Order: sequence, then structure tokens, then C-alpha cells
Amino acid sequence: MIRNGFGDKIRQRRKEKGLPLRKVAAFIEIDPSLLSKIERGKYVLPVEMIGPLAEILDLNDQKLKLLYWNERILGLLEGDPQAE
Repeated sequence: MIRNGFGDKIRQRRKEKGLPLRKVAAFIEIDPSLLSKIERGKYVLPVEMIGPLAEILDLNDQKLKLLYWNERILGLLEGDPQAE
């Protein structure tokens, strides 16, 4: 199972605020196609970009980082029978 709570949260909030992909991508200084991949769970955002992303989306950066790390850790443990 692919987890994409982080990407889904970003896309949902971006749309709620009526922000185009290109505007958010420009604010965090990445290509819009890369942001699209992040939203779809196909690319992992560098952790240092979470602060600026939280800023433009008016999200709590600590909560966003928590979602980010939870998802990353669960992804690493997925499929490991000892992680159950």
C-alpha cells in the first residue's frame, strides 16, 4: 500500500486556498512538475522545504513535519514482518 497522506494534505490545502500549482512551486523554489509528483506521492520533498510550504499554505509546520516523518518511517517499515 502506498501512503500519500502528506501529498494529499498538500494538494487539498492548496486547492482550498485556490493556489495554482505553479505559484506554490515558485514560492518553495521548485519546478511545478516536481510539486505535482510530491502531491501524487511519486517524489519525496526535501525536509528543509516543509517550512516554506507550510507558510504559503497557512499550515502548522510542526504538524506538517510530523505527518511527513510518520509517512516516511511507515514507508521504510512497510513489508517488514518484524515491524508489525
